[in-house]
Amino acid sequence: MGLRIRDVADYLPEKKVANSFFLKLLNTSDEWIRSRTGIEGRHFAEDFSTSDMALKVAGDLDISEEDKKRVKIILHASFTPDYIMPSIAAIIQGALELQEEVLCLDINMACTGFVGGLILIEGFLKKDELAILIGTEKISKHLDFEDRGTAILFGDGSGGVLLEKTEDEFFTVYGTRSNKEDLVMKEGEALTMKGSQVFRFATEVGASSISGVLDKAGLEKQDIDYFVCHQANERILDYIAHRLQISPLLFPKSLKDTGNVSAASIPLLLSKLKREGEFKENKRVILTGFGAGLSWASILMEVGKMNETSKNTLD
Repeated sequence: MGLRIRDVADYLPEKKVANSFFLKLLNTSDEWIRSRTGIEGRHFAEDFSTSDMALKVAGDLDISEEDKKRVKIILHASFTPDYIMPSIAAIIQGALELQEEVLCLDINMACTGFVGGLILIEGFLKKDELAILIGTEKISKHLDFEDRGTAILFGDGSGGVLLEKTEDEFFTVYGTRSNKEDLVMKEGEALTMKGSQVFRFATEVGASSISGVLDKAGLEKQDIDYFVCHQANERILDYIAHRLQISPLLFPKSLKDTGNVSAASIPLLLSKLKREGEFKENKRVILTGFGAGLSWASILMEVGKMNETSKNTLD
């Protein structure tokens, strides 16, 4: 059994923040940021909360009245919620006027959250049932703008999908390596990260989890159309591709304009690929997330033939 993405939508705040924003705050330059991260800009949400952005995405998903009767779970992934309770997933349920027989929950796996959510949903749904999965982050409000190692990396935004349980192929690899030092955000404190340690972790588990899911599926790397990874840093993506001896062209990127948007990064990238016409027919893809926990997850699934009516905002 597996999942099919019926539709994808995204939302990025209007405020675009170029690298030049940091020149007066930090000892840095546009060239330094671009050469080390691949990031040229990001979006900061000034007037929109995490739940506001999630609701924008939910409203843009193409969900018919008949579909609403088939939605059995709503899952929202974020480490920056504005509501501790109720869950943002429950708020989405009300805004979409869905039936009451829906399981609504929020999860916090940071940058692994979207892929982790797919794994949970696939295990929960029965064939032909539907689910909504949205990843949203407002990281800008948790940044220390005197910390060059984190402030330049992150942005805000939301992306989500309408999912259907199918008989398509679906293979998973996941894990956790408990760590409270390398990538941390405590209540009332700014996000902190030990960049070199996180880089080593991400490149290691990114490559190993992709290899692991290929082994489970009995496939070779040339059988995969795209490797859709969490958009943390261009160097991380290129290093994973090099380590696996796969063309970096098969690792699409969107972080140039969004920065690291944690749980929203993969659906934002899927939305970009759809807009570019990549999902008019089925593609076999591996989705890979890695982040705080430290955690990781990869899945192999088919993506394609999405609805044509969704609204997308990523330029």
